[in-house]
Amino acid sequence: MFHGATLSLVRCNIGGIEMTMNQNSIDAYAHIKKLNKKQNIVYEAIRANPVSSNRELADDVLHWRINCVTGRVNELKDARLIIIAGKKRDPLTHRTVDFYEVT
Repeated sequence: MFHGATLSLVRCNIGGIEMTMNQNSIDAYAHIKKLNKKQNIVYEAIRANPVSSNRELADDVLHWRINCVTGRVNELKDARLIIIAGKKRDPLTHRTVDFYEVT
């Protein structure tokens, strides 16, 4: 947790289960419910493969064309559901690339 940050805790009922969550989690859950099918697939792929680049997600995980992945990644970044977690050297292209994690 960041120094000076405060969490706003809220009691909520999700799927019949009563729980206390912070407001950021509730906001993220609301955004995730609004994702279309391809966005949700890419979101889950990033969650399951957190150090994967766009190319790795496209070629190795999803077996989609790269342009199908990069568009969805940009939409997820714009919605603040994923962030750039770091950079690494792509083993195939030898270029420095971003990798992502869910927020």
